[in-house]
Amino acid sequence: MRHSTTSLACLLFLAGCGGAPDGADPSTPEPTGEISQGSFIVLLNSTDPRWSFQGQFQRDDCRNFWSDDFANDAWPSGYTCPFTTPIPEGRAMMPETGCGGWQYLCEQSAFSFFNSLKFGGMYQVDDCGANTIGNAYNNGATSCTGGFLPRRIGRVKAPESGCGAWQYLCAARTNEPGGHTVTQGIDCGLNTLRWGGQYQKDDCFGDSRVNPLTGSYSCPSPRYFAVQYGRVLGPETGCGVNQFVCVGIEPH
Repeated sequence: MRHSTTSLACLLFLAGCGGAPDGADPSTPEPTGEISQGSFIVLLNSTDPRWSFQGQFQRDDCRNFWSDDFANDAWPSGYTCPFTTPIPEGRAMMPETGCGGWQYLCEQSAFSFFNSLKFGGMYQVDDCGANTIGNAYNNGATSCTGGFLPRRIGRVKAPESGCGAWQYLCAARTNEPGGHTVTQGIDCGLNTLRWGGQYQKDDCFGDSRVNPLTGSYSCPSPRYFAVQYGRVLGPETGCGVNQFVCVGIEPH
C-alpha cells in the first residue's frame, strides 16, 4: 500500500508545481508531451522504453586557448562516451570564440542501474540573467535537489541577452550515494526520473536537431514529457534555439 500512496503523492506534488519553467517553448503544445510543468503528470508503464544515460560533452569548432570545450564529467570519459559512439544532438554558438559548437550525448538502448546515471534534471544560468532557465525538478531553482550533483555540460551564447550561459546536468553516478528522490520531501523511489533523449528547435529551423531516440522533435512515448532546459543562439541561423530533455517518472 505504501507504494500506491507514494506514487499518488508524487503525482499530486508535481501536478501542483505552478506554471511552466522559465523560457518555456512559446509554440503550441504538441501531443509528444511538450507541456507545462503544471500539467498532470503520468507515470511510465511497463511497455515504455528505457535508456541508460551516460552524460554528455561539448566541443567547440574552434581549437584554441579560448575554446568552450567540456569533457563528460558526469561519467568521466573525456571527449567521448564510456561505452558507445557519441551522438551529436545539440548545436549552439560558443560565447568565447564566436564559433559554433556541438553537444554530444552518451546513451545505451537497454536500461540498467549499473550503466546509467541517476538523473535529476537540467538547467541553464545566463551570465546576464535573461536566458536563465531553472531546473523543473527542483521547483525552478538553478540548482539540483539533494543527492544530485551539478555537472557542467556546456557553455553557450544566449540569444536574448547576448551573454554567455552555463548549462548543468543534475546527476549521481552509479557508485555515488544519493539520487533517491527528485521531489522535495517525498521519496518517490530510487532513481525516479528516466531520461528519454533530447532535442532542440530553432526559431528559424536551420539549427534544429531531432531526438536521436525518436528521429523527430518528440519524446519516446506520451508518458515522457519534454521539459525545456536551455535557450541558445543557433550558430548557422543566428536565431534563438530552445532545448528540451524528455523525462519520464518511474512508478514505485
